[in-house]
Amino acid sequence: MKPHLAPATWLICLILMAGCQAGDDESLCDGDLIFQRSLSAQSDALERALGAPYTHMGIIFIENDQPLVYEAAGPVRRTPLAEWIARGLDGKYIVKRLQNSAEVLTPEAVASLKAEITQQMGVPYDYQFLWSDDQLYCSELAWKAYQRALDLEIGTPGRFGDHDFSDPLVQALLTKRFGNRVPSEEPVISPVDIFESEKLVTVRDHWNPK
Repeated sequence: MKPHLAPATWLICLILMAGCQAGDDESLCDGDLIFQRSLSAQSDALERALGAPYTHMGIIFIENDQPLVYEAAGPVRRTPLAEWIARGLDGKYIVKRLQNSAEVLTPEAVASLKAEITQQMGVPYDYQFLWSDDQLYCSELAWKAYQRALDLEIGTPGRFGDHDFSDPLVQALLTKRFGNRVPSEEPVISPVDIFESEKLVTVRDHWNPK
């Protein structure tokens, strides 16, 4: 005979089974945001311009009990978590989650979030960090997915020209991509802007030694 559970209890169980994966005494859930210091050619310049090492990010979804990272890296794609981590500096990464995720990320909300980001699969990477949807960079993909699917802004977009361009390496990258027409007024959202949002809490820290 099966034990009887109240409907609310069944719902909680289904959410946990469908949307989260246990591991390393921590959990990963649909909609988690993961950050790393990428090894891409532009990461040195990005770190200096942003003033922090978080130069790449993605959104995690659990599929067939396996965590996948939806990311803009080349074209928008999904990457197995272990492969994504291995691409970062020293395998370091941090995972953050909405503080009120249990209330906000209902199964319906997760479905909307995933549908929004899935629509962008294959969109080319935006090396000029423009706000158009024709091309996307990593934090733009994540920010727009949350904003459009859930009307939730994680971090506040600023101006492209608000960042620190004084370093010679940064200046060289800007000259290569823009010549003398840097789009200083272009809206931009960086991984650091999202990382520092007060709406998020850290659920995995594989960056700072304990």
